[in-house]
Amino acid sequence: MESLLEEAKANVNLQQLEFAVAQADDRGYETNLCKECKKLLERVRRIEEEAQVANYSLEEKHMDVVLRAAEEVGYYTDVVGQFRTLLYNTPKTDILKILIQRCVEIGDQARAIRITIRMKDMIFEGQSAMFVLRNFGQLKSAEEWAGEKFLTLSRDKLVESQLMWTKDKIHTPLTSSVPKDRAKDAITLFSCILSFMGDEKKEDADGDGERIVKGGFNIPEIRDEIYTQIAKQLTSNPSQESLNRGWTLMGACIATFPPTDSMQNFLEVFLKTRAPSKNYVGALHNICYNGPRSTFINRSQFPYIAQILQERMDEYAEKLPEGLPRYADLEQRFEPYVDEADFQRVAPNPVKQTAKGKGAPKENLSNTQKMKSFMKANPWKEYLDDGTGLPYYYNESSGESTWEMPAELKYALTTATGGRV
Repeated sequence: MESLLEEAKANVNLQQLEFAVAQADDRGYETNLCKECKKLLERVRRIEEEAQVANYSLEEKHMDVVLRAAEEVGYYTDVVGQFRTLLYNTPKTDILKILIQRCVEIGDQARAIRITIRMKDMIFEGQSAMFVLRNFGQLKSAEEWAGEKFLTLSRDKLVESQLMWTKDKIHTPLTSSVPKDRAKDAITLFSCILSFMGDEKKEDADGDGERIVKGGFNIPEIRDEIYTQIAKQLTSNPSQESLNRGWTLMGACIATFPPTDSMQNFLEVFLKTRAPSKNYVGALHNICYNGPRSTFINRSQFPYIAQILQERMDEYAEKLPEGLPRYADLEQRFEPYVDEADFQRVAPNPVKQTAKGKGAPKENLSNTQKMKSFMKANPWKEYLDDGTGLPYYYNESSGESTWEMPAELKYALTTATGGRV
């Protein structure tokens, strides 16, 4: 029995542990080794249970907790090995691609969005210079844009200020994506931007702001142009009041309609480096992955843009679980040894006598009489402690005493009675 338990414990094998513990239970075997094997078996079962759940979702934290718990006890399976390979031997971008694919397979769209954002962030960290607005493919070159204005004496100034704040109206769209039949609309919307931001005084500035948002909502072909115009007016703007209004307008647009796929990264980098709150980027992710809203932000909502952006960001944000995660027990350090707190009492010093004369310990005859036929051959005997009245066990051959019933005695009693003690 001992060798069977020792082997199962050393191998940390689920089937071996289950078999060994079952055999020990059948024989009423309850040594510390048996208890340690039961404790290890319980831990391995929990690791196996959580490994199956983590393998379904491929949630990184869950996989890592399972992997660490398995390595702590030396439990190795194909699934645990896959976790180790994925988390520690796979390039980060490849990991994220695998996780996105799994999210698609199990229908977890919100998590797929979060992971996609993480992957983009990794790209931006090393290559953000590639995505400055000046490199946007649909942006007209500064020379081309300035050259479309006839009869001007300040063409060089126009070239320099193409993407910088101005108090003047623009003469032509900034991007080449605006259809010719929408060019006038684009120029008119820039006048509305000047009005809303306070750079051109008009009576109905909020109305002009709503016209911009509604224009982008209704006319997809000019959305990139609107974002480019607003970004221009938010660059090198000398007025804090104008900037505040400009960011309100940018937020209202982001909460209503997305840029095209070709502009998304350029707008995101602009927001990451300039926006007053990370919620602008969060709301951009929301609108880009979920599509335009069914209604546009109107003037009555302008004062609440900060709150709206926060809500849009929260829509796809990871929800914190209520209470502890299901794998919280595996995050706790595993103690492989049995707690002996219940066995810290000092066993009585037995009187090494076999006679029933004076000074011999008082034997508990109830079990002795019942098992007399086989107990004669067993060196362990059960006695009552005079001080506590509790039973203890004394080995007549070795002189050893213990409060816990020895495994040999328990096995003998179980065999004799045909059941457990």
